Amino acid sequence: MSRQSTQQELYETMDSIMEFLRSQEIECQVETLDSDALSNYQQFVKCNPDAEFDWLKLSDCFEHVFNLYASDVKEIRSKIDENAKQRTMLLEVYEKLDQERARKRIEKSMGWIKTEEEILGKIKSDISKWVHVIDSRFTKFVNRSNQ
Repeated sequence: MSRQSTQQELYETMDSIMEFLRSQEIECQVETLDSDALSNYQQFVKCNPDAEFDWLKLSDCFEHVFNLYASDVKEIRSKIDENAKQRTMLLEVYEKLDQERARKRIEKSMGWIKTEEEILGKIKSDISKWVHVIDSRFTKFVNRSNQ
């Protein structure tokens, strides 16, 4: 093997890594990268001990990764804030619905109690009339039998 082909085999790019993962039928979440700095980037640590370490490339890559991380964290925080607001709103709506449901249940119970009181009042009135009728007839009966 020539030195050129050996060096080519020692370097890996994100494209070559993704190609290998696809060939092994390993599912990858990162299909595309929006950064040329990462997608066509050769491996930082070269297997050739005589080769120099490219600090600028390393710096660019880590800066890009940090920027991606920072933007993802910012997006996650904003989603958390949105979800917290929505949760608060939903709790308020739930409390209002629960209060309305409780009010309707109480109104229905009060209506049932009122109806039952009216029925009991009518029964009481009927019983009172019957007691009065029975008492008056009994009094008449006693008066007739004493005569």
